[in-house]
Amino acid sequence: MLDDKYLERMEKVSLAVYKKLVQKLTKGIGLQLSMPQIQLLMFVRNGDPCIISDIAGHFDVTLGAVTGLVDKLESMGLVIRQRSGADRRVVEILLTGKGEKVLEDIKANVIKLYKDSLSGFAEEDVRTYFKVTDRIVECILAD
Repeated sequence: MLDDKYLERMEKVSLAVYKKLVQKLTKGIGLQLSMPQIQLLMFVRNGDPCIISDIAGHFDVTLGAVTGLVDKLESMGLVIRQRSGADRRVVEILLTGKGEKVLEDIKANVIKLYKDSLSGFAEEDVRTYFKVTDRIVECILAD
Protein backbone atom coordinates (compact mmCIF):
# COMPACT_ATOMS: atom_id res chain seq x y z
CA MET A 1 0.00 0.00 0.00
CA LEU A 2 1.26 3.45 -0.87
CA ASP A 3 2.13 5.93 1.82
CA ASP A 4 -0.58 8.57 2.36
CA LYS A 5 1.87 11.33 1.39
CA TYR A 6 1.86 10.02 -2.19
CA LEU A 7 -1.92 9.90 -2.30
CA GLU A 8 -2.17 13.45 -0.97
CA ARG A 9 0.40 14.62 -3.50
CA MET A 10 -1.44 12.92 -6.34
CA GLU A 11 -4.67 14.63 -5.28
CA LYS A 12 -3.01 18.06 -5.14
CA VAL A 13 -1.22 17.58 -8.44
CA SER A 14 -4.36 16.30 -10.18
CA LEU A 15 -6.44 19.26 -9.05
CA ALA A 16 -3.72 21.77 -9.95
CA VAL A 17 -3.25 20.23 -13.41
CA TYR A 18 -7.02 20.17 -14.04
CA LYS A 19 -7.36 23.85 -13.16
CA LYS A 20 -4.36 24.91 -15.24
CA LEU A 21 -5.45 22.69 -18.14
CA VAL A 22 -8.77 24.51 -18.45
CA GLN A 23 -6.92 27.85 -18.47
CA LYS A 24 -4.52 26.71 -21.17
CA LEU A 25 -7.20 25.10 -23.32
CA THR A 26 -9.25 28.29 -23.37
CA LYS A 27 -6.32 30.69 -23.76
CA GLY A 28 -6.99 33.28 -26.44
CA ILE A 29 -10.58 32.31 -27.19
CA GLY A 30 -12.09 35.23 -25.29
CA LEU A 31 -14.57 33.12 -23.32
CA GLN A 32 -14.59 31.63 -19.84
CA LEU A 33 -15.46 27.97 -20.35
CA SER A 34 -15.44 25.13 -17.85
CA MET A 35 -14.29 21.61 -18.64
CA PRO A 36 -17.90 20.30 -18.59
CA GLN A 37 -18.86 23.00 -21.12
CA ILE A 38 -15.93 22.06 -23.36
CA GLN A 39 -16.83 18.37 -23.11
CA LEU A 40 -20.46 19.12 -23.95
CA LEU A 41 -19.40 21.11 -27.04
CA MET A 42 -17.22 18.21 -28.18
CA PHE A 43 -20.03 15.72 -27.63
CA VAL A 44 -22.48 17.85 -29.62
CA ARG A 45 -19.96 18.22 -32.46
CA ASN A 46 -19.12 14.52 -32.63
CA GLY A 47 -22.61 13.11 -32.34
CA ASP A 48 -25.71 12.93 -34.43
CA PRO A 49 -28.24 15.61 -33.58
CA CYS A 50 -28.24 15.61 -29.78
CA ILE A 51 -31.06 16.03 -27.35
CA ILE A 52 -30.75 16.90 -23.66
CA SER A 53 -31.48 13.33 -22.52
CA ASP A 54 -28.72 11.93 -24.80
CA ILE A 55 -26.21 14.32 -23.29
CA ALA A 56 -27.36 13.60 -19.72
CA GLY A 57 -27.10 9.86 -20.33
CA HIS A 58 -23.64 10.12 -21.87
CA PHE A 59 -22.22 12.18 -18.99
CA ASP A 60 -24.36 10.49 -16.31
CA VAL A 61 -25.75 13.79 -15.00
CA THR A 62 -29.25 15.15 -14.49
CA LEU A 63 -31.37 16.73 -17.20
CA GLY A 64 -31.32 19.93 -15.16
CA ALA A 65 -27.52 20.01 -15.10
CA VAL A 66 -27.39 19.63 -18.89
CA THR A 67 -30.10 22.25 -19.38
CA GLY A 68 -28.03 24.70 -17.33
CA LEU A 69 -24.91 24.01 -19.38
CA VAL A 70 -26.80 24.30 -22.66
CA ASP A 71 -28.43 27.56 -21.50
CA LYS A 72 -25.01 29.05 -20.76
CA LEU A 73 -23.48 27.85 -24.04
CA GLU A 74 -26.50 29.15 -25.93
CA SER A 75 -26.14 32.57 -24.28
CA MET A 76 -22.52 32.61 -25.50
CA GLY A 77 -23.66 31.80 -29.04
CA LEU A 78 -21.89 28.42 -29.13
CA VAL A 79 -24.96 26.18 -29.49
CA ILE A 80 -28.55 26.58 -30.58
CA ARG A 81 -31.73 24.68 -29.86
CA GLN A 82 -33.73 23.61 -32.88
CA ARG A 83 -36.92 21.60 -33.30
CA SER A 84 -36.34 18.25 -34.95
CA GLY A 85 -37.59 17.92 -38.49
CA ALA A 86 -38.64 14.33 -37.77
CA ASP A 87 -40.51 15.05 -34.53
CA ARG A 88 -41.43 18.63 -33.64
CA ARG A 89 -41.69 17.69 -29.95
CA VAL A 90 -37.95 16.98 -29.88
CA VAL A 91 -35.46 19.83 -29.42
CA GLU A 92 -31.99 19.17 -30.81
CA ILE A 93 -28.81 20.87 -29.63
CA LEU A 94 -26.58 21.98 -32.49
CA LEU A 95 -23.16 23.59 -32.60
CA THR A 96 -22.99 27.07 -34.15
CA GLY A 97 -20.20 28.33 -36.39
CA LYS A 98 -18.84 30.21 -33.39
CA GLY A 99 -18.94 27.00 -31.35
CA GLU A 100 -17.05 25.16 -34.08
CA LYS A 101 -14.41 27.93 -34.15
CA VAL A 102 -14.01 27.75 -30.36
CA LEU A 103 -13.42 23.99 -30.59
CA GLU A 104 -10.86 24.50 -33.37
CA ASP A 105 -9.03 27.03 -31.18
CA ILE A 106 -9.15 24.67 -28.21
CA LYS A 107 -7.74 21.84 -30.35
CA ALA A 108 -4.88 24.10 -31.47
CA ASN A 109 -4.22 24.93 -27.81
CA VAL A 110 -4.21 21.23 -26.91
CA ILE A 111 -1.66 20.43 -29.62
CA LYS A 112 0.57 23.33 -28.55
CA LEU A 113 0.26 22.36 -24.88
CA TYR A 114 1.23 18.75 -25.52
CA LYS A 115 4.11 19.66 -27.84
CA ASP A 116 5.44 22.19 -25.35
CA SER A 117 5.00 19.78 -22.44
CA LEU A 118 6.83 16.89 -24.08
CA SER A 119 9.49 18.77 -26.03
CA GLY A 120 12.08 18.77 -23.22
CA PHE A 121 11.96 15.04 -22.61
CA ALA A 122 13.90 12.21 -24.19
CA GLU A 123 11.79 9.70 -26.12
CA GLU A 124 12.45 7.03 -23.48
CA ASP A 125 11.06 9.35 -20.78
CA VAL A 126 7.94 9.98 -22.86
CA ARG A 127 7.43 6.22 -23.33
CA THR A 128 7.81 5.68 -19.59
CA TYR A 129 5.33 8.48 -18.88
CA PHE A 130 2.71 6.90 -21.15
CA LYS A 131 3.33 3.45 -19.71
CA VAL A 132 2.66 4.73 -16.18
CA THR A 133 -0.25 6.93 -17.27
CA ASP A 134 -1.88 4.04 -19.13
CA ARG A 135 -1.70 1.89 -15.97
CA ILE A 136 -3.24 4.66 -13.87
CA VAL A 137 -6.05 5.13 -16.39
CA GLU A 138 -6.70 1.36 -16.46
CA CYS A 139 -7.04 1.37 -12.66
CA ILE A 140 -9.37 4.37 -12.69
CA LEU A 141 -11.59 2.89 -15.39
CA ALA A 142 -11.58 -0.62 -13.90
CA ASP A 143 -14.63 -0.17 -11.68
